[in-house]
Amino acid sequence: MKKLSLFTLGLLALLLSSTSCDNFIENTKNLYSYQTLATLVPSNEKMGECFIADGGITLIASDFVKPDSIPYNSRFLLAFSVWDYNMNHEDSTWIVDLSAFRIIPKHDLYLLSDSTPDLATNQQLSNLEYCSYYNDMLTISCYTFKSKDKMDRLALTYNPNSDSIDAKGKHYVNLELKHYTPSINVHSSQWQLNSFDLSPLKKSYADKTDTLYINFIYTVETADTLQMKYAMH
Repeated sequence: MKKLSLFTLGLLALLLSSTSCDNFIENTKNLYSYQTLATLVPSNEKMGECFIADGGITLIASDFVKPDSIPYNSRFLLAFSVWDYNMNHEDSTWIVDLSAFRIIPKHDLYLLSDSTPDLATNQQLSNLEYCSYYNDMLTISCYTFKSKDKMDRLALTYNPNSDSIDAKGKHYVNLELKHYTPSINVHSSQWQLNSFDLSPLKKSYADKTDTLYINFIYTVETADTLQMKYAMH
């Protein structure tokens, strides 16, 4: 096991204590052009806990669960990226705007193995991909946990009845990734992959709009308590 130095941990604590991302998130929620987002902060320059990573903007925040809901050393960190995909198809240009999430328990930062990227620096964060989009297939990589030989369950779902159109005529599709945690006593961690075929959505909206907006909703559940639900577009 590889332990982080006190200096690195102090730096990380300082990073996570910043709230400058709040305004940044609010200012960028309704933007879907990465070119526009990239002009707000110079590439690879820190803005509190905000970073510009390759292909999108990476943000980190902490303590999204209620302080009294689970023990302090098991509070979750939340990291997510805003991605813009400008896909050139034969018939139209289709832009997918989505957010993906990775959940990491605080104390797991002390238990990073040599093969696991260190999460404390911008350079290493930018090398971690949260999701990828290729040939109408969305692949989501989540940091998930194994406890007492039971793997957490991840389920990516789409409900057609949840589709919506706002006042400006923008079409929104809701995808939800449910993360069920049987135990908060985490002993080890590994990657879990899920894929979701977006081509049916593309076809269903092809005659209505060239832009498809996706709300990506991440839900964390324990055996008896809903801990966090967050959506962004």
